[in-house]
Amino acid sequence: MSQESTTETSQKTALNSIKIVDPELIKKIDAEIIEPFISKSEQGTMDEDVIEEGRYTKSAEEIGGQYIPIAVAYCPTDPTMQKKLDGKDNPNYNPDSYYRVHGRIIDGRHRYLNAKGSGIKWGITYYNIKDFDHYAKLRKHLDQKKSPSKRENEVFFADVCKHKFEVLGLPIEDICKIVVEEYANTMSRPAIRSYIPSQ
Repeated sequence: MSQESTTETSQKTALNSIKIVDPELIKKIDAEIIEPFISKSEQGTMDEDVIEEGRYTKSAEEIGGQYIPIAVAYCPTDPTMQKKLDGKDNPNYNPDSYYRVHGRIIDGRHRYLNAKGSGIKWGITYYNIKDFDHYAKLRKHLDQKKSPSKRENEVFFADVCKHKFEVLGLPIEDICKIVVEEYANTMSRPAIRSYIPSQ
């Protein structure tokens, strides 16, 4: 087996290992996550023509089914969703945070909004996600099946950099290098640098 196919197999295995398949847990999550989350920063990057014209729902009708479910993060320890920690008010509680993970759409934002606008329920697959970094890396890898707009990439990398500085407390002078290395498998290093904010 080639190195490429070995890597591909390991990635599939890793993805399958975090996919939630227990019917009882899925039922619990469905009741908990009434509506999947799209951050305000992402809302400004959506392709409005795709949404308004309902291209995904029309395509599903044409081929007779929904061929790719929406991927949604399950992260019950997400600090932005905990009102209290150790019995005390949590200062990081903010369901609208750019850094929210729990219930956030990893892949399928346009499909979700298309279906919602058409009154159709699109299938959802939940994944166990550890934290924001885990979510962001998985999202960026899944994004490779399409071509994100320049604006979408700018917002994505701005959020990633802000999280490393504001939440993880990394030195600002180190963040560009760290982000470039972490996402080098998703696009070229020069391209990543071009999307990283200058300050």
